[in-house]
Amino acid sequence: MALRAFVVLLCLLPWPDVAAAADVEPGEILRRMIVRYEHMETFSAEVRTVDEITGLSGKSQRIESTASIRLGRPGWYRITWADQMEPGGSGPAGTVWSSGEGPRLRIGDRYFKVANDLEALSAATGVSHRAAQTIPSLFFPFLAPQRLLGNLSNLRLLRREEVEGEACYVLAGASTNSEEIVLWISEASQLLVRQTYSPLKGSGFSLHTTVTYSAIRVDAKVEPQAFAYSIPEGAVVSESLLGGLQDLLAASKLPAPEPRKASKPLPNLLAIMLRKTGTGVPGTVLDHVLAKTLAIPGVEAAAVLGSLPEESQEPGEILLRVERSSSQAQPVPQVRIATRLVSAGYFRVMDLGLIMGRPFADRDDRNSVPVAVVNESMAKQAWPGEDPLGRRLSLSPDGPWLTVVGIVRDGSVPDLDRPGEPAVYQPIAQNPPAESFVLLVRTKDYPGKATWPLQEMIDRTFAKELRFEGSRIISVVETPARI
Repeated sequence: MALRAFVVLLCLLPWPDVAAAADVEPGEILRRMIVRYEHMETFSAEVRTVDEITGLSGKSQRIESTASIRLGRPGWYRITWADQMEPGGSGPAGTVWSSGEGPRLRIGDRYFKVANDLEALSAATGVSHRAAQTIPSLFFPFLAPQRLLGNLSNLRLLRREEVEGEACYVLAGASTNSEEIVLWISEASQLLVRQTYSPLKGSGFSLHTTVTYSAIRVDAKVEPQAFAYSIPEGAVVSESLLGGLQDLLAASKLPAPEPRKASKPLPNLLAIMLRKTGTGVPGTVLDHVLAKTLAIPGVEAAAVLGSLPEESQEPGEILLRVERSSSQAQPVPQVRIATRLVSAGYFRVMDLGLIMGRPFADRDDRNSVPVAVVNESMAKQAWPGEDPLGRRLSLSPDGPWLTVVGIVRDGSVPDLDRPGEPAVYQPIAQNPPAESFVLLVRTKDYPGKATWPLQEMIDRTFAKELRFEGSRIISVVETPARI
């Protein structure tokens, strides 16, 4: 009798939710969700994204952003976002919309005309914290190839769980960009109400993102004008997205030289290693990469670098040839010189103030005279007591002559500079990378936070030309912990 009573008691106890849902295939749950989005006429929701970041020092940050999504068929949308980058401050708010008059994009107070809907929503994906991608890719057929949630591997049903009183299936799977994605899908509406994801290991930091969808409405009757966004009178509207972002880049000036400070803080620097997947990386691709990088929230400056010092051999002693006031080429005793292939933005990223001359310009390409920018140590060693501007140098006995067009301060970032070491910078446009290069990014906040949107941008926009090879945090500005 005691044993029978025990068995009866076990039968009355609640079993784990995963057992209650064991008869439902996770693949079928995901398929039904996708079909639900594909067949609705309209969709709207409020989105809340929380990034929880733990840096190399163990300090934590909690950053929140909000977005509002409104979608309608055949191709109407308006997605607005605001990013709370830190307590008391915010990142660039923005909107991407189309109401029948062509897609438009707003980033901060800048407005852009965009060629098509695919380009508009793709450009807004990173800056909107994926609000312009996750649900729109399920809703619009032209975004179907970009569905991250439609290509999950190792898909499994974890449990059943309530979210705000709504019963949900909890599924988990892996994607090419994420270690694990967890989805909360409503049993009643078959819609996504929450998701979490984390980046691949090896980034040197921990990032856990939670996205929650609320105030969801579907199949409501909405007129096209409801998707419009009013551009303020007098606002400047760039005729193209790329052209407008390039204007912003061109308008960015190098900081004026400042007195050297012994304890100058290091910037937030992140290096993204990229490798060619095609037969060449034309300069236009590098320009596109920089333009889209600058559109990501929290990115202050970006540049392309041929390689990190650790990726190539230790700078060797070379026989430098220089042109001096006597107008004769004179050899300099063998010296250790750091050489860098960089884009024009490198000096701004590294805060290398211009002392004399100019930085690199668009005209410094493969069809122009080879040029170089040198640092202070190089100028003093090669041209002591002389004006280096306009002088020429060669990095080998029979190498090409490089005309010096500018002088910058010595660098101070340990992983990229060696104190007092002469440095010669050449424009990467005159010496395009053969197989790989580095995207160097300076950020406002902890640099690891930018890894995910940068990797996603590369994988989504440049899959035919480039492959994401990894990331590395170069330096971090220590800030008080934000919990």
